[in-house]
Amino acid sequence: MKTLHIGLFLIVMAAKLIGQNIEMKKGLAVGDKVPDVLLKSVFNYKKDKEQLYNFNKGQLLLIDFFGTWCGSCVTAFPKMEKLQKKFNDKISVLPVTSESRQILANFAKKNHIVRASQFPFVTDDTLLSSFFNHEFVPHVVWIDSKGIVQAITSDLQVTEENIKKFFANDARGITQKMDLVGYDFRMFLPTGDSNFMFRSAFTKKIAAAGAYYTGAPPGRALNIKRLTAVNQSILNLYKLAFNNGASHSTSKNRLLLSVKDSTDYLPPENFPTTKYNNLGDWTEQNTYCYELILPEYFTNEQFYAAMMDDLNRYLKSKAKIVKRKIPCWTIIVEDSGYIRFTTKGNIEKYTFNNAYLEKLENVPIEALVKLLNRYK
Repeated sequence: MKTLHIGLFLIVMAAKLIGQNIEMKKGLAVGDKVPDVLLKSVFNYKKDKEQLYNFNKGQLLLIDFFGTWCGSCVTAFPKMEKLQKKFNDKISVLPVTSESRQILANFAKKNHIVRASQFPFVTDDTLLSSFFNHEFVPHVVWIDSKGIVQAITSDLQVTEENIKKFFANDARGITQKMDLVGYDFRMFLPTGDSNFMFRSAFTKKIAAAGAYYTGAPPGRALNIKRLTAVNQSILNLYKLAFNNGASHSTSKNRLLLSVKDSTDYLPPENFPTTKYNNLGDWTEQNTYCYELILPEYFTNEQFYAAMMDDLNRYLKSKAKIVKRKIPCWTIIVEDSGYIRFTTKGNIEKYTFNNAYLEKLENVPIEALVKLLNRYK
């Protein structure tokens, strides 16, 4: 059993970000009027084509740019539908993707959230994306009944509180989303040097750069080992080190925090708190970037041991694996020669309720075990 045990104190060292030539995306902005354009491919709707303004039936239209490959985009749909019902259809949600109608139709067959959604979906989009340039999704545009852009945000800002602000003509209090153009996530962290053999870097959050980790640099891939993690929580960084670059391999029930304030490591269950107004505030203050580059002759064990040493040194923390006896559930097959339950051969089905997984059907038993291990 692996248990993550992190110490009490945190000191963050910031590095100056230079090197990549980055600028903000341009397009329609807050205060601009959106043209009433014809949308030529609409899925899950009474017509294949429709004018944009016909989707704004209330006081607020939320254009929600997404991709079927974006898990957080898809799992946010139930929350959006709940908010639409909460405000008695004063708001309308229009998901938009650049992917084809066929790709979305095939995805809907496998994904219960999209299949059960009542939203119309705009597919094959190039027009709306040209109005609202962005690098990362979800990307949500708030448009009032007159067609005026009032806010451009991430999905984290689509809350009951912020919608009430919008209706109170106080959209200025909603945190705006700005994306960078020219930022190549495959590149090394921008610290301004390139002639190196060994390097590790630890920086504050890079604004508008999304959150990801990768080990695939351009160019010098044949003679180095490298991990770059951007805008990750402290826990995710430690999990990457413990699990050889796979942060999701350590489940919540194998983590033990011994800290003064757990919200420095995990977001609070409910917002607002005395320290954070929302998840966006928490992310801004508690996510960091880390990069390690070593010569290729280092083994994986040596590489991730070096990463662990770096994190303990940079963060003034201590993480280690300890053995503890803890209560747990076990799944026991009494007769290993015969499995008494099998699927009927239908497609895999995941049923969600307000973004929470509620039921699994036709999935391997391994999927159930992994799901259970995500919770204490």
